[in-house]
Amino acid sequence: LATSSEIVQSESANQTTISFIESIGESARQIAHQNDLYASVMIAQAILESSNGQSTLSQAPNYNFFGIKGDYNGNSVTLQTWEDDGSGNTYLIDADFRAYNSQEQSLQDYANLLQKSIYAGVHKSNTRTYMDATAALTGTYATDTYYGANLNSLIESYGLTLYDL
Repeated sequence: LATSSEIVQSESANQTTISFIESIGESARQIAHQNDLYASVMIAQAILESSNGQSTLSQAPNYNFFGIKGDYNGNSVTLQTWEDDGSGNTYLIDADFRAYNSQEQSLQDYANLLQKSIYAGVHKSNTRTYMDATAALTGTYATDTYYGANLNSLIESYGLTLYDL
């Protein structure tokens, strides 16, 4: 996966990112609004977790934009993924990831996942800004200490707060 700074710096990735945002933006806006979430954060996470919708996991027939493990209504795909042992040592494993029939199912399942109490800090009603939400995802959704900063960079670079209105 590319880092958000690599994505922002690459001109071809820039157009790929814009196309990806356009493909999920309106669905993300509606689903986020219905679930007390920031669409900007949802879109930024989809960009980061799916490499602009270009990862194998995010492509048809899987449509998993968020790297969510497990199964969805009995549907999953097994792929290799990097894990961290908690001490910064990474290793490769095969893992089952949820597979969806559409982009909308992926977005809705992500919104459903964020209804768990561990993610209460990402909800609009519990935050002042999307930056509070991205900070709440750091250390819960992802172990990367720069996760929130990477999401904020994507939100700012692509004007994603327009989807929060």
